[in-house]
Amino acid sequence: MKWILFFLLIPFGSSSQTVHVKDEKIYYEGLIKINSSETNPEKALEEAEKNCSTRIHNLSINKNDSENKITVLSEMNLTPTQSNINTLQYTLQLSVKQDHIKYKIDSFFLITKERGGKADTIPSKEIVKDMDVTGPVATATEKKLNQIDMKIQELIDRLRNYFSQ
Repeated sequence: MKWILFFLLIPFGSSSQTVHVKDEKIYYEGLIKINSSETNPEKALEEAEKNCSTRIHNLSINKNDSENKITVLSEMNLTPTQSNINTLQYTLQLSVKQDHIKYKIDSFFLITKERGGKADTIPSKEIVKDMDVTGPVATATEKKLNQIDMKIQELIDRLRNYFSQ
């Protein structure tokens, strides 16, 4: 009987949050191994945008050809709630090395706009901080963070698929 209770209570004791946090901010970085001859980060981003279920809007691209690196300030639409339209703004940096691509995704901001109202910009530090609160605020925050993580993981997957062709 103890074992049954133990296994039933595991989901309540474990955190389902998978968003990556560094210095109390949402932050992703990693390496993607290059298996193809194509190493153009701009083209990879274009392909990732075309194939992503959430449309990504490039706001600005800063290219450094000497280091074979680009930095993109980008945003993507998140699933809207009944009263709010949510947009995620972030910075994506891709650096091409000999046999891999290094990516860094940070500087996240959640822009929430009430329908017919003004937009509020919330930095990722404040979103992560709301996880410490209990009740409905923590539940809503966890849903937002899970959606953010799912969209960013999809973007990383698209980049990984592009370079492994």
